[in-house]
Amino acid sequence: LFNIYYTMVVIVAGVAAVAHAMVGRTTVALALAGMAAFVIAVRRWFIPRMDALRPTIADGDVTAISRFRRLHVAGILLNVAQLSVLAWGIGRLAAP
Repeated sequence: LFNIYYTMVVIVAGVAAVAHAMVGRTTVALALAGMAAFVIAVRRWFIPRMDALRPTIADGDVTAISRFRRLHVAGILLNVAQLSVLAWGIGRLAAP
């Protein structure tokens, strides 16, 4: 689900950035475009690490379970932050 989530955040942030740029809100557009770039970088770092831990978890590696859990919690916290920025950016479209 993280992979799908990151892809959707990039798409929505990109569309919102373009919309803000079209109405002249350059600062908000740049913030959303920056967030989209950040999410692309996080996805490239995050997903391979989670995928690499899966087989070791199946083998019963206790340290892998702990690392996966920390990675998963960090991913959830990043998702909350991304969602907050996205909600702020989309909300700014409705603001005068």
